[in-house]
Amino acid sequence: MKRSVFFVSDGTGITAETLGRSLLAQFDTVEFEESAIPYVDTEDKAHSLVAQINQVAESDGVRPIIIDTIVNRQVRDIIATANAFMLDVFETYLDKLETELCAAPTTVVGKTHSILNNEAYNVRIDAVHFALDNDDGAR
Repeated sequence: MKRSVFFVSDGTGITAETLGRSLLAQFDTVEFEESAIPYVDTEDKAHSLVAQINQVAESDGVRPIIIDTIVNRQVRDIIATANAFMLDVFETYLDKLETELCAAPTTVVGKTHSILNNEAYNVRIDAVHFALDNDDGAR
């Protein structure tokens, strides 16, 4: 059995793809046709994507799976209208965390890959430079 899967994000899509592939790997009897769709960050792009997903649903004869990391609720709501089974990574966890932490999430695109600790980042970059400078044949 083949299922189409769309990894959708308003950023690079790395988080959606990584988590999605981890989840799908548990189903080794199913063949997945994967499509990564990054930078879906406007309502127009979302409507375009819905049309694409609906076309795949019609041609496959079974609804595709969407695994997304969209932070904008309006864009996410548009995508949710597609003829697909949708797993929204942020919606699954952010509401629960918001309640537990008594704080609202910032819902800023790209926060997953932002640098939170400049000192640790600089140490890591220095280590990479050291390795490159001292690797025989690297340069």
